[in-house]
Amino acid sequence: MNMERLSAEQAMHARTYREKTAQKNVAEEALHDLMESVSRTARSMKRSNPGAAEKFRLPSKMDGETWLATANAFAMEAVPLNDEFVRRGMAPDFVDDLKARILAVKQAGEEQAQASAERIAATAGLAEAAQQGLEAVRELAPIMRNVYASNEVELAAWESASRVERAPRRAEEAAEESPAQPTPAQG
Repeated sequence: MNMERLSAEQAMHARTYREKTAQKNVAEEALHDLMESVSRTARSMKRSNPGAAEKFRLPSKMDGETWLATANAFAMEAVPLNDEFVRRGMAPDFVDDLKARILAVKQAGEEQAQASAERIAATAGLAEAAQQGLEAVRELAPIMRNVYASNEVELAAWESASRVERAPRRAEEAAEESPAQPTPAQG
């Protein structure tokens, strides 16, 4: 496998994931804005429609699923009160707009999940190819030492070309692996 191609695919999928995440954030913000308008407007209906404020209360949890469920409830609950919302300044098609924004968030979430899966697959492919490369080097190393035993220049070239750098280790990992140094006894 071509490490450059796999590495490029991994980077491409990572960028796509970030792009889809940004799109989802924009869609969620647009949905939240409309939901806040609906909730604010419903609070102004207290006298003419008791209980409206409670039907259109914004969720206290900030997770996306809770907001989507609440948005779906808003869309259903708003239909019978549509005229009252319109009299209070909401657009005549605000329920359709709310449904469209819900759909936009769902689609953006699905696209983000797809991009995440592709990024993970690309990373796994790259890791697998790297592992195969390491195994090939391990298999070839003794052979090349035998073949170039009498040719120091070629052997040095092979050893240089086949050298694999390890990823840098964090200080915590290195400390965990190294045995603790005994402290000298004080006397």
